[in-house]
Amino acid sequence: MEIDTGAREIVSAHRELQAIEASLNDHELRLRLITDPKSVLGTDRVLTAEVKRFAELLIGNASFRKGLQENARATVEAFGLRVDPFELRALWDGKALREGSLTPQDLQREGILCLNAFNELKRAFFSRMLSAVSSNPAFDAWRHRQIARCRTEVDPVNASAIVHAPATFELASGCSVGCWFCGVSAEKYRGAVSYEAIRDDWLATLAALRDELGPIASKAFLYWGTEPFDNPDYEKYCLDLKAVCGGFPQTTTAIPMRDADRTWELIKLSAREGCLVNRFSILTPRVQSETMARFTPAQLLFVELVLHNRGSLMVKAEAGRARNSRRLQEDRDFVTVELGEYASPALQAARPSTIACVSGFLINLAHKEIRLISPCPASDEHPDGYVVFERTSFGDGREAAARLRELIARHMPMRLDATTALAFRGDLSFASEPDGFVLSNAFDTIAIRNKAHPALMQRVGGLIHEGRWNAEAISVALRGEFGVADAQARGLLDLLFDKGVLRERTAVPAPI
Repeated sequence: MEIDTGAREIVSAHRELQAIEASLNDHELRLRLITDPKSVLGTDRVLTAEVKRFAELLIGNASFRKGLQENARATVEAFGLRVDPFELRALWDGKALREGSLTPQDLQREGILCLNAFNELKRAFFSRMLSAVSSNPAFDAWRHRQIARCRTEVDPVNASAIVHAPATFELASGCSVGCWFCGVSAEKYRGAVSYEAIRDDWLATLAALRDELGPIASKAFLYWGTEPFDNPDYEKYCLDLKAVCGGFPQTTTAIPMRDADRTWELIKLSAREGCLVNRFSILTPRVQSETMARFTPAQLLFVELVLHNRGSLMVKAEAGRARNSRRLQEDRDFVTVELGEYASPALQAARPSTIACVSGFLINLAHKEIRLISPCPASDEHPDGYVVFERTSFGDGREAAARLRELIARHMPMRLDATTALAFRGDLSFASEPDGFVLSNAFDTIAIRNKAHPALMQRVGGLIHEGRWNAEAISVALRGEFGVADAQARGLLDLLFDKGVLRERTAVPAPI
């Protein structure tokens, strides 16, 4: 798609968004949007990108926020933005927001509409990963149970951002960056995996992942407690993942300016190969300034800046190394003060407790280890914000394939095991109700009711709450007390199982 605007310097928001939306499924168009926007829009000014940069500075730069209050136009000009700050008043005028003095026109400005529409396009695109289906019914059922669990176990804002990717690979031992707030407690860097040395096993493992999971394997990515750019062959691994599994992986790097030319080449490669969004984790004000000076707003249109630098309003997760730390509390105190001064008080409610985003396999090529994992709130039991169902090792690609099959067989039943005692999740409080029962925690209330058979539903909840009875014993009780057929009883229990409200975290020791 190409929009011919001739020599006009301003393109309508509607037409710009048309081009951006079309680029989500047209890789070459997306590449042109970030490298030569004038060839698509007739102008090198991409309003959506300019407003995105404005919003990033608003979140991530205390001087920018203060400057807007003192002299908005001079501040915007000093930061090199080509927008009218008063057209974006709804984003930054916290006083007007709190006092309710913003007008309907303020909320309908083109820049505001562009940013909202762009974010909605990205949310819709990422929702496809959440709803992706595996060709392996056991894995698919297990993954969707984890998704259902997280929706009621994790803070709703936090949970809504978790994509539950089916797998990820670590291409090194440890991470060279060493963030004090690392949500998965990455180990110190001990070296990267040589592509040439591991290539055969790597490709065999990829093929096994594809064969076991089907097309959803294309949603895998290539980092965890590692920095992608620590591996000099990272781009080769990315291309292999696309060649074998069908998708070029999203990248999050905390060192975008260590080699800015390499970073730019990866951005272009990602666009060309079909990856929609990458992310830069910005750790310091200097890196923020250097990144914004090196890359234009258009070049970073499809790069999200995760603003962890000093002065940012972005709240870090209370997981991993940040958990219970003094620095995290200081950060949150700063954010509370800044939001009270400049923004909506409602934003102060965000308290993420995990950065984990995989419900599936974490595969480390350096240690030749596979873990089956899924997100959960960070706790004493799971300090890094994800549960490890099992950890196992492999020697080569053939063994990796076997281990994947074994993990699926051991941990992903299609139905409840008849002999294991059932219990509700530990975070859920149980209360009997006249027509059933209610499960609740700090984030949600789950009502399980049946007005036609209230005593039956009460009894089911009570037996599970006791934590002593397996599916077979509960079926026998329901048959004797209510005349319920075993198949119906098991169907009801399986329904609760699929909703993710039953305990499902017993780890199996790794084979010796």
